[in-house]
Amino acid sequence: MKKFLLILGLPVVILVSVVGTLFATGQVGVTLHDPDKNRILHHVALNAKNMDETLRFYTEGIGLKVLLDMELEGDFPAVFNARGNKLHSIFLGDPDQPDAGIVELVAFEGGHADRPDIEEPTNGFSLISFVTDVHETVARLQSLGFAPNAIVQAPIPGNPSDIAVIRDPDGVIVELIPFAFYARPMGK
Repeated sequence: MKKFLLILGLPVVILVSVVGTLFATGQVGVTLHDPDKNRILHHVALNAKNMDETLRFYTEGIGLKVLLDMELEGDFPAVFNARGNKLHSIFLGDPDQPDAGIVELVAFEGGHADRPDIEEPTNGFSLISFVTDVHETVARLQSLGFAPNAIVQAPIPGNPSDIAVIRDPDGVIVELIPFAFYARPMGK
């Protein structure tokens, strides 16, 4: 089943030097976008407190595949105000849909500041939304011990369908929306 990264809140960490290196060395099989056309979002980076648990959520639960797993060393304290010079980076996505977007899981040496436990919407990063079979994905996540915050009927004219909202192990809101929602073109 195809998974699409559809909606991303801002701001997010973008590792420009890593992405440039990956393209230059051909380590990521993504066709470069025509610079004369609109911009595309390449990836969103999420800081993982427990890399194994977060990786399990996105691979076994959501269904993404590991595209690249690497350790990097650099001046991350200057660039990202990180606590150390090393990071572990795992790029996740769908190798059959390279233009669908990538989720990067990041673990900086020395850890990260804990996210405040906030229940209501705040400014800045909001959520990641995946187009998927909602009930199938919720069942997989529940079998892994992750319970959805809510499953509600989306107001899709002519095709009401359920959407689900669940938090990943690091508190990031993950929205699961049906293919019927994605089939409606945006901005046209």
